[in-house]
Amino acid sequence: MTLGIERTFDPSTILSSALTTYRQKAGVLANNLTNRETPGYVKQDVTIDQINLSGVSAGVQVSSIYQATDDNLTALIRDQNSLVGQYQSLDDYFKLLEIDLGDPKSQSSFAHLGKAMTDAMKSLAANPLDTGKRLDAINAIDAHVKSIVNLAKSIQSLRGVVDQDLTSTASDANTLLSQIATLNTKLFQASAATNSSSSTVIFPLIDARRQALHELSELTGITVISSTANQVTVLGKNGELLVQGNNCSTFGYTAAASVSAIATLSDLTLSGLVTPVIVTDTFKDSIHSGKFTALLTLRDQILPGIQEQLDQYTMQLRDSLNAIHNQGTSLNPPNALTGTIGAPGVVGALANATVISGAGELRVAVIDPVTGNVAAGTTPVDITLSANTTVGALITSLNVPGSGFTASLTTAGELKITATNTSYGIGIGTFGTTPTMNAGAAVVASPLGFSHFFGLNNLLQTGVNLPGMANTGVTNLLSLRSDILRSSGQALATGALTSVVPAPAGTVAVTSRDASIMNSLALKMSTPDILFSSTSVSPQITTDLSNYSNSIIDLYGKKIAANKKILAAEQFSYDGLSMRSNEISGVDPRQTIQECIELSTSQNLIIKAMNIMIEMDRALLDILS
Repeated sequence: MTLGIERTFDPSTILSSALTTYRQKAGVLANNLTNRETPGYVKQDVTIDQINLSGVSAGVQVSSIYQATDDNLTALIRDQNSLVGQYQSLDDYFKLLEIDLGDPKSQSSFAHLGKAMTDAMKSLAANPLDTGKRLDAINAIDAHVKSIVNLAKSIQSLRGVVDQDLTSTASDANTLLSQIATLNTKLFQASAATNSSSSTVIFPLIDARRQALHELSELTGITVISSTANQVTVLGKNGELLVQGNNCSTFGYTAAASVSAIATLSDLTLSGLVTPVIVTDTFKDSIHSGKFTALLTLRDQILPGIQEQLDQYTMQLRDSLNAIHNQGTSLNPPNALTGTIGAPGVVGALANATVISGAGELRVAVIDPVTGNVAAGTTPVDITLSANTTVGALITSLNVPGSGFTASLTTAGELKITATNTSYGIGIGTFGTTPTMNAGAAVVASPLGFSHFFGLNNLLQTGVNLPGMANTGVTNLLSLRSDILRSSGQALATGALTSVVPAPAGTVAVTSRDASIMNSLALKMSTPDILFSSTSVSPQITTDLSNYSNSIIDLYGKKIAANKKILAAEQFSYDGLSMRSNEISGVDPRQTIQECIELSTSQNLIIKAMNIMIEMDRALLDILS
């Protein structure tokens, strides 16, 4: 007779399955702790199911190891990361821009130096014989001019940095796109392998791809679409195909060797999975976000907008001050006055046959700087200007014997008036109504002053740019007339040439205390009668030079402050989403260690139970034997 013992379940098998299961979970927890600082790592967990054999419990087992993720939350985080990347990039460059622009109240801004220039001119107007005040005035004018030019240069230099950054950002994006496509390939191969469920193979690849996608989202907004075999397709926010399977598109950008206000800069292109296409404008659309959007907006809108406003200010400063300065004469005038190449309304350089029309009474005189009188042996030339004449005819009428000067046209096309005696200087004024001049056969409604039209006694110069011209980048060409600067202000016009008739030799040419011109120059800075044309960032406005310069700094000060607020808000949202994600996907060391302790305790209890069962089995066998 054989003794049979039949059990409906085997306790040792159940305990063994539990021990194996807990050890597997402990391994997952240990892996979580090890990789808790790994970028892109997502916490892993296990699903434990009961084993049933013929309806009877036979233990437990790990049915799956999974990553604790929320795909919808991950997508939200990527979108938010794109916004943070955009506004953070803007903030980084705005900090540099803020230094260049300065604060309207600071002593370093070009607006402040404009006020300092005005104050210096007012001081000279009140003390026209003070050589120190004259030197202060010329230095203040020069400082303001240089501050404008330096600001324009800084803007273009910053634009050059952005241009280089676009090249490196395109390279970074291409590296990430290639990584994502490569990881797609590895995941496809791993999924097809027999051990496709192995978390040690697939999960690290998924983590690496998730991190690459996150980094890519900082550069540009993306949409990620998951498919079978652990594959993802990556699209731009406008539907641009960036990654598909093991293939990816490529961004193209070539930085310029040098950047100026008139330089044509590279387009951002996309090629590979799509027919090569320019995405420069697309990536500036509101639908996009990320660093690309920030850089393109800076390069094509924000920084050029500042240049536009500076060019407007430069043109109006140049034309307004030159119009006044050309009406005046200094106590120590230059030996020769040379005009600009060409004139407003004239195509090309001036020629003897160039048709012009004038009105008013013009006076040209030779001045002895020692006495301040009409030079001995000379007689001023007084001409009543007329319409429908030529430059050649004007020169002929100026070249009067005994005048002590000659008028000519240079080979470059400039009107030039030179005192015969190199110790004397040239003064231009009127003996009656203000002389005006314009191109064409008829006098126009609002002509320029005679000297201003030809640019004979300009205070400020902008290369070949003539009155009324504000070509892009004109600010970068602005300078104080070199002979005025070299003269330590002695060639600076403060008063007007005498208008008395007649004005023979010995007549006081410019009253030493006449500060009418200098006073007008100072007042012009705060006279709100200047029409500033609209730019891409500002409307047309009639105001004064001082207010317009302050408005440029104020406008961008507000933009910078607004961007800081937006960045703070977007960062707050990102941090909130990240916190939620970390609660789901992150590794809490304390919690994980506590779980490990509990598992260890459970495993010890199972081992004890199994040892007790072994002892019981041995005892039973001893009894039966």
